[in-house]
Amino acid sequence: MFAFFSYQGVRASSPQTNDGVVGGVKTTNVLLNGQATGTTAFPGLSTSTNTSPFPLVGDNGTTYPAGTPYKTIFTAEQFLRLISILLRKRYWRYVPAPNTATATGGPLNAYAFDSTRSVTDNQYIYRIDQVFNSKDSLWGTWLNEKEAFIEPVPFQGATLPGFGEIDGESFKS
Repeated sequence: MFAFFSYQGVRASSPQTNDGVVGGVKTTNVLLNGQATGTTAFPGLSTSTNTSPFPLVGDNGTTYPAGTPYKTIFTAEQFLRLISILLRKRYWRYVPAPNTATATGGPLNAYAFDSTRSVTDNQYIYRIDQVFNSKDSLWGTWLNEKEAFIEPVPFQGATLPGFGEIDGESFKS
């Protein structure tokens, strides 16, 4: 009887290279510090042509029909208060403070973070040979591999740290 067993394990990390990650660093736009607290205006609200897809009640109490520009429905101050309330209650705890600028000399309006991808791979190979007599023998080979990838920036969805994805592959033969 002959038996063979082999194991190969890999633990590695490398810079993530998809979804706009450059050199292992992902830069994503976040709110300016004042936008999160309601003290800094959102540039572009007063000139925005985006429209509401459904009726909304404006900050003056008037109900505006679908298709009304947001700049008509909300004043900049009301919009700031609304966003500030929403962010503080639900989302702000997940959004890091900006630490870099997207334009040279511009305001801190983006967050750059290390986007390192981790890989764990376990591969097993088994082989058995048994000769019973000159006409009868039994042999078998089995391969099992399980691999997991931890991606800091998911394929779809969030571009902030803490919302990555874990992907796995498994091969058996």
